[in-house]
Amino acid sequence: MADVVWLLQLNIYKTFSMKKIILALGLIVTAGVVHATVNTVNVADSTVRTVSGVGGYAEVVYKFAKGDKVTLTANASKELERIMIVLLPQNVLLRIKNTKKVTQTFDVPENGNVVIRFVSDRGGVNDIHYKIARLPASDDLQNFDTKADPASSTIKLHP
Repeated sequence: MADVVWLLQLNIYKTFSMKKIILALGLIVTAGVVHATVNTVNVADSTVRTVSGVGGYAEVVYKFAKGDKVTLTANASKELERIMIVLLPQNVLLRIKNTKKVTQTFDVPENGNVVIRFVSDRGGVNDIHYKIARLPASDDLQNFDTKADPASSTIKLHP
């Protein structure tokens, strides 16, 4: 409000009407409120186990909306050779190599199923605890169903 008084003291009120000043202040306040309505959605908090053997893998599939910002947090019992995140059919969004622990955020370029594949680098099994959260692109997508379409939920890439 002090800024408005200062503007009036400088006789700028001739250029800017009081209606325009109030409208501008209203837009600034409204912009902050609208942005605050989009909340992070927890998609998964689970554990998977790789199949036994070198190069054994486990994968999970979820559906995301265009513009989602997805965060994957994973902790493996043993080092993973890599983690691949693929938007089906074959759009590789992210590759992470030689890790036991990861927190990574990626953007989803279009609606579709996203496969997260954990590939083990050692014999035996590897247990991976993972969490997935998404920040929707808009308030309209807050309740987007992340259950994958079963007909297109397999990846056709070499592990």
